[in-house]
Order: sequence, then structure tokens, then C-alpha cells
Amino acid sequence: MLTHGRRLVEAVLADPRLRLVYRPHPRTGASRADFETADHQIRALVRRGGGIVDTGPDPVETFASADILVADVSAIAHDWLPTRRPLVVTDVESPASVVARTRLADVVPRLTVAQLPEVAELIHHHATQDPVRDERVALEEYYFGDPALGTGTERFVAACLEVIAERDAELDAKGRR
Repeated sequence: MLTHGRRLVEAVLADPRLRLVYRPHPRTGASRADFETADHQIRALVRRGGGIVDTGPDPVETFASADILVADVSAIAHDWLPTRRPLVVTDVESPASVVARTRLADVVPRLTVAQLPEVAELIHHHATQDPVRDERVALEEYYFGDPALGTGTERFVAACLEVIAERDAELDAKGRR
């Protein structure tokens, strides 16, 4: 937010091809005053520029109207994967931060501070061309398993039965069952 936020918002609002929906994390600024200040400034900028500030309870509703997500390295980036729409992740610029190497980080485009002057073009390109679509769609199965309806429930039930069987075996070994 501090490194990318304002410049990213200004660039998107200035490009007539793009529409901005700003959805801050509900706890943005709760533990750091500089993040709270930046969030308030960005909200005001978005509203003045004709964008939308979404603070509703369900991000999935926001997802329904978005063609692309630009997010930080957070759970929301993973939550976006089942939409199968383009995703850009902001790169952490703080030397004190350590970012784990993940498949998500290896596949999706990373937005650095140096790229901010061209961010509107980058967003438009990924929203319209989606050059890493196949690799990103494969991430959905990597992180969540088979996306077919019902398979998640099947995996959950199988895992529960496995744990129950392990527990029963331990109880039998101890003569407690």
C-alpha cells in the first residue's frame, strides 16, 4: 500500500479503459497509523476519481464484477484463482521483508515500483490478453485440488475417515476400544 497504492490508483483512474474497485482489507491500518493514513487517502482519491470503494462483507461479490485483480501477497490472491481471471501481485519492496518462493509468485506477473509508470498498460494487457492463463489455471488445482463439483467434499470425508482409522488403531493398540 505504501509503495504502490497511490500511484497505482492514480494510473488506473487516469486510464479510460480501466475501472477501479478498491477493496481494502478490513483491518488495514489497525496496527499501523501510516497504513491507516494511506488507506484514507486512497479511499478519497478513488471516490474523487469515479472509482468504487468496496467495504462489503464478501469479497466474492466483488470478484463477480472484476476482470482482473491486483493484490498484495495475501490470501485474497489465492481466493481469486477459482475465478480463472487474470491476477497481478504487487512485489514487496521493503528490504526487511522476506517473501517465500511459491508457485503463485513464480507464475503470476509481479508489479514492482519501477513498473508503476506503465501500470495501466500492464493491467490492460493482462486483462485483455491473459498471457499466463494456462499456468495460472493450473495453480487452482495445485492449491485446491480437483475443482470439479463435489471433489472437495470427497477429499474432506476421505481425510476424516483416515484420521478416524488412525485414532481407532491407536486406541486398539492401547487396549482402549
